[in-house]
Amino acid sequence: MPKENLKIATLTIGNFKPVTLTKGLQQINTLDADLFVEIDRHLDEIEKAGGVKVVVFTGINPQGFYPVFCDGIDLTFLAKLKFLDFGEDMRREVENHRTGIRVLNRIAKMNQYFVARINGHCIGGGLEFALGCDYLISVPNVLIGFPEGKYGLLPGWNGLQSLANKIGKDKTLELYFEGFFEQSGKHPFRNGIVKAEEALALGIVDEIVPSLEEMDLRITEISNEFTNGKRYRRSKPELRAYKMMPEKEI
Repeated sequence: MPKENLKIATLTIGNFKPVTLTKGLQQINTLDADLFVEIDRHLDEIEKAGGVKVVVFTGINPQGFYPVFCDGIDLTFLAKLKFLDFGEDMRREVENHRTGIRVLNRIAKMNQYFVARINGHCIGGGLEFALGCDYLISVPNVLIGFPEGKYGLLPGWNGLQSLANKIGKDKTLELYFEGFFEQSGKHPFRNGIVKAEEALALGIVDEIVPSLEEMDLRITEISNEFTNGKRYRRSKPELRAYKMMPEKEI
């Protein structure tokens, strides 16, 4: 549920279902159609209640797991898709895609200001979601970016378009296809992944603060700047759902 304080509403992306992928990689906080629908419902509540000027999105931080803003789409779900005869798997994926696009476009058109409180890794769809916000603020050392390029995939919610709108096409393509994340020996090299400090230099995030406590203080200051006209909403492109067969509405 949203927490309201001084006309600020905080929504936590909390889809805690830890899964282990290949080579020991994990996901613990993912996006899917159901979560987007829940976010949409909370946005309804915020608009109907009135008075909220700033909406802050943040991620869960479960004890015993790595800090995470959002790990993007559940990759185990994608691994199970067969896409045979445009059956149920395809319908679910189309629904997931269209629901996400609809919610992100809604955020872009709402009167409220949106802040991404990046309290942990912000990967794939998580970054796509964060890019829907007007201000991205992060703690140090977390990983940010699109790993899809390594696997020959495009971000599912037009993330490359959103990122190019923020940092330019050339930087976006260089990040996506070449990557800046140095090989550590612990993880395979991933295109499109950088640490928060590099993301700041590229312009992906707007600010880095040393701790969550300082982040919350800064968010209050940033919110006041938005509401007092000292800071403005960032222009964002209208995202379009990919055309898929069949064209029947779901």
